Amino acid sequence: MRILFCASEAVPYAKTGGLADVAGALPKALAKGGAEVMLALPKYKQVGFQVEERIALGENDFLTVGESPVEAIEGVKVLFIHQDEFYLRDSFYGYPDDGLRFTLFNKAVLSFVKKLNWKPDVIHCNDWQTGLIPVYLNTMLREDPFYKGIATIFTIHNLAYQGNFPYELLNIAGLPPELFRFDKLEFWGQVSFMKGGIVFSDLITTVSPRYAEEIQTPQFGAGMEGALSYRKDKLRGILNGIDYEVWNPAKDEFLPVPYDGSSLERKKENKKFLQKEVSLPQRDVPLIGMVSRLASQKGFDILLSAMDVLFEKDLQMVILGVGEKEIEERLKEMSLKYPDKLKVVIRFDERLSHLIYGGSDIFLMPSLYEPCGLGQMIAMRYGTIPVLREVGGLADSGEEFNHHKNEGNVFFFKEYSPQALCGAVEKALEVYGNKEAWRSVQLNCLKKDFSWDASAKKYLEVYKEALELKRKEEK
Repeated sequence: MRILFCASEAVPYAKTGGLADVAGALPKALAKGGAEVMLALPKYKQVGFQVEERIALGENDFLTVGESPVEAIEGVKVLFIHQDEFYLRDSFYGYPDDGLRFTLFNKAVLSFVKKLNWKPDVIHCNDWQTGLIPVYLNTMLREDPFYKGIATIFTIHNLAYQGNFPYELLNIAGLPPELFRFDKLEFWGQVSFMKGGIVFSDLITTVSPRYAEEIQTPQFGAGMEGALSYRKDKLRGILNGIDYEVWNPAKDEFLPVPYDGSSLERKKENKKFLQKEVSLPQRDVPLIGMVSRLASQKGFDILLSAMDVLFEKDLQMVILGVGEKEIEERLKEMSLKYPDKLKVVIRFDERLSHLIYGGSDIFLMPSLYEPCGLGQMIAMRYGTIPVLREVGGLADSGEEFNHHKNEGNVFFFKEYSPQALCGAVEKALEVYGNKEAWRSVQLNCLKKDFSWDASAKKYLEVYKEALELKRKEEK
């Protein structure tokens, strides 16, 4: 099977969030499973390298764009859409012309594969930045023989980011005005890339089974619940995986002391290194870690409200991330109030993130909503016990620890409140006080398989289903 995987960011080239991890790992897993895969990305300033092979796409009735370098990585061809005017900028998103920038990306991807004569069986689109690809295939390009029979998958990584732009975008995109309807691209008086992907793709996926159910409700649907409910028979939830080559405590070059399930006692040495690194007292107390965007979605409002209660206990906490300025400032204030218990590091730091996963005892994710979440999976891989709000992909990732049966691997709370958060941390601390029970939870975590191989198999099944739907439709 030939798959074109389109995304606005991917590891190791460009990253702001979990989408980049997925787009970096899933294509490799698909190629490993026997598929022929090409990954298409904008050529951002941050990509930071030049390659010799370039394909020029000149003027035609569809698009004028610059040259595009192609390279190969671990069995995956990578196609870069290269247009300095639009992509050679300090950030990936957040510009007034983002609608134009990603319209051109969508058009360019489709134009380049035709110029290369590389016809995919399936185009896998990811989030709003690629939402016009299924629209073009089902409208302007519908009668072009090259694009006949190509199935489209649209994956929603986070429904809150929708790519909604003024009506004028239709003219920029060259799309007919009749698409500006509530059952097509119109969304509260704007043109929505996200809605385009939802309405026009053959199948829709999202990054966990629980989130697939949640986004059909007003609470989590971000206004798109009607369109998603209408297409619920075409909606699938597949839990993300993590790259086991990158996240492996036995081989992690960022950990001072590597370890595995047979040498869990060595994890304590990493804890000491972490405490020293962030200037916390090197004491044998429970250490809670967080690696997160500092965003409202991630539950920092209830965490900040809970901190005075939490720090009455003999524990420590380290938080790494960047994000909303108000959250950053409030966390800094709390770290000054509790200098021997809380350290907050406001930056991106890959080495420190690995040390937090490897050196913490508990990993906290109190999210308001969480489509999938990768932190809890990485934490389990490192034998660091997650305390999670039971929502979205967090709910799909683990099972509540049962002390009597020594089964389960996480501690959940349901209500979105400081009290519920404190209650779940207290459950974890109680088990932490029993060394034998704590080791059981750690070993249960290490047994979980979050490798991309299992998820890739499910995606291949969805691709086959989409192809069958496309063939029936075109008969």
